Amino acid sequence: RVTRGLSSQLQDTAYTIREENEDTQLEASRWTAELQSAKIKISELENEKSAMESQISLLLESESNLQLRLKAFEEKKSTLEIERDALKEELQVVTDALEELKTKLAVTEEGYRIQMDKLQSNIQ
Repeated sequence: RVTRGLSSQLQDTAYTIREENEDTQLEASRWTAELQSAKIKISELENEKSAMESQISLLLESESNLQLRLKAFEEKKSTLEIERDALKEELQVVTDALEELKTKLAVTEEGYRIQMDKLQSNIQ
């Protein structure tokens, strides 16, 4: 009887150990699957990170190019403003000379008119 009781206890213990072992194996399988899923997700995230770093690099390069273009534009603008100011000065000189010529022409015309009037009055 004692032997049977021990044998039954051993069988119960063995059964319990087998069940626990199966449960542990199932849980280990679930954890292995989750670990594999996590590794895949990490790999995807690393790929996204790499793509974003490339995009950031391109954007920084583009920004640098735009800054160079802006600097060149500002220099060109400055040059054009200097040229514009020089042209304004030249235009003012030409305008002043033209006004002087108009004044001289008016004086000359007035002189001719006076002479014509004298000639006509002498003729009459």
